[in-house]
Amino acid sequence: MRKILAATGLFTLTFTLTTFSQTEEIHHCGTSEMMEKALLEFPDMADSLAKWEMVQQTGNVEKATKVFPIVFHIVHTYDGNWVTDAQVHSALKIINEDYKGLNADLSGVISSFQGVIGNPDFEFRLARKDPQGNCTNGITRTFSKHTLSTDDDVKTIAPQWDPKKYINVWVVSNIKNGAGGYAYLPGSAAFMPGRDGIIIRSTQFGAIGFSNNSTFAKRSLSHELGHYFNLQHTWGGSNTPGLASNCNSDDGVNDTPNTIGTAGSICNTAQNTCSSLDNVQNIMDYATCPLMFTAGQSTRMINAANSTIANRNNLSTSANLIATGTNNGYSDTICVPIADFHTSNRIVCVGTNLQIKDFSHRGNVTSYTWEVTNGTNTLTSNLQNPTFNFTAEGLYTVKLTVSNAAGSNSITKSNYIKVTSNQAEVSSNGYFDDFEDNPISSGRWFVVNETSNGWKETNAASVSGTKSLKIDNRTADSLDTWTLYSPSFNFSQITDLSIKFKYAYVKRNNSSADKLRILLSSNCGQSWNIISNLTGANLETSSPTTSNFVPLPAQWKEATINVPTTYKTQTNVRIKFEFVSAKGNNFYFDDFNIPGIASTQEELNLVNGLKVYPNPNNGDFQVSIDAVQPGDAIFKLIDISGKTVWMKNRTLELGTGIYPVQTAGLSKGIYWLNIQTPFGIFNEKVIIQ
Repeated sequence: MRKILAATGLFTLTFTLTTFSQTEEIHHCGTSEMMEKALLEFPDMADSLAKWEMVQQTGNVEKATKVFPIVFHIVHTYDGNWVTDAQVHSALKIINEDYKGLNADLSGVISSFQGVIGNPDFEFRLARKDPQGNCTNGITRTFSKHTLSTDDDVKTIAPQWDPKKYINVWVVSNIKNGAGGYAYLPGSAAFMPGRDGIIIRSTQFGAIGFSNNSTFAKRSLSHELGHYFNLQHTWGGSNTPGLASNCNSDDGVNDTPNTIGTAGSICNTAQNTCSSLDNVQNIMDYATCPLMFTAGQSTRMINAANSTIANRNNLSTSANLIATGTNNGYSDTICVPIADFHTSNRIVCVGTNLQIKDFSHRGNVTSYTWEVTNGTNTLTSNLQNPTFNFTAEGLYTVKLTVSNAAGSNSITKSNYIKVTSNQAEVSSNGYFDDFEDNPISSGRWFVVNETSNGWKETNAASVSGTKSLKIDNRTADSLDTWTLYSPSFNFSQITDLSIKFKYAYVKRNNSSADKLRILLSSNCGQSWNIISNLTGANLETSSPTTSNFVPLPAQWKEATINVPTTYKTQTNVRIKFEFVSAKGNNFYFDDFNIPGIASTQEELNLVNGLKVYPNPNNGDFQVSIDAVQPGDAIFKLIDISGKTVWMKNRTLELGTGIYPVQTAGLSKGIYWLNIQTPFGIFNEKVIIQ
């Protein structure tokens, strides 16, 4: 008979995580580590776990098929980690086979353990009703960079469904502690019900898609469900297999032989570590050949499923199965799909082909209706993943409507794509921007904010004038990313080219590691190269503070970023500033400057005698230019959305020339006059009243 240890022994857990490689890296379970942290947080939990352990030994086994509602929360960043419904169904198939003893490879269990193979007779069904009683396919999808490095925080980012009614599984790309997955033992749920459930890596989930499909990987969810139903590892309550002292530990199950556990990437069915043959093919071991549960483990899991502790017993009740749409004979319904789409490239030049990918979910889609418009030019498609060719400049709003027999759903993303000229918006004579005149809302600078606390105009602090750009990083989550795109520049005539800007940032604490990446593109945003990466001491401008950071004048710094030689001959270059949060404090950005020949746009206009009068006006005005050489010029009037609303070709004469502009019929508001000449590109604000 196996020993039953007291709580102080049973829950002496360790922190070491072991990994090994097959075709891809495999990550072991993090349950023991997370339970150890929880015990430090809730010391009284040890008594609860000990009482739970006694219930496990005396419970009455009710051997009958139990059905459990289950929901999978997919946390993703669209491209690269979108776990398909098919991969979810693959994982569901595997756990149902393992928990009903129907897995085909069960026959591979060696003869010494064929007689103790267990079958808890559990069945897991995707929920068909969500907590509000609405139609669901049992799969939720949440966009968050948190999937790239996550822990229990993901359970609020992709909200947990009532753990008394559903088994919650979060599928992510990476877990912070390096684990392949983890679950909390049911005895802990009374202290922290909001953490109840399972987190699993997408590479160790199911047998297709991102899964590496090794026997160990595809049974990682079966392993974590074992913990969810109160199983320990076969060597006991730690995550350190291979220690001789594990022979004195215990997993609370009579028919799992004492073992030190399998520490390496092996499957040695002759392994004998504690004076008896090890059950290395057990799903709760770390060997590479997990195939089975024992009868004793099945009894322990059934007792857990019948217990009122953590309300595990409520999951399989008839009332709960009806409430979650998982009861026998439930009349399945078709859910209305949820429309969604994504493209990683949000800024392109005229004439560029751009594919927008469909990421709709919940219900099968039978029809697609796309509308992409800048207010004047509208593109449409009925394809699932259409490619659009943009022939006109402007900020484009994208709307997708998806339908099936149950109904339709739409999503609109305003100003989602910016289309610009193939010619640089700013000449090689230099550029200066102090952000005083609404550069984001006017469309001169383009932002992609994953969350609402990203780049925005502010008058809270500045270097020049009264305004700057700000990121409310103090309220952000780790890995939140916000992108700021500059106008495009002609670098071909500038010597000693550099990018200068002033900024202010402090850490929230010494461990903050926020990052500002600076990237360049010379092919209309088709590809980007990092030219600078500011982080840590290179980014901070003052001492850390937990209070809301608003910089004083002395807390600003100027950065000078040298541009690689390869870009100095390029005629259409765009700059991208990408801020990645690590939960530091606020970031401010001002006085962007490409020195060139003239240090400011105002100086450039002054040197070339550019004047607009009258200004404000009624749409009819005159432009005066001192042309240093004759030639053709393009006059454009651009509205605050970035759309060209008026354009005319002119021939400039040498010397001072007066050129009338007549734009009767334009709405009142702020516009930008953009003039492209052989000797520079000029920009001047025009107000039409």
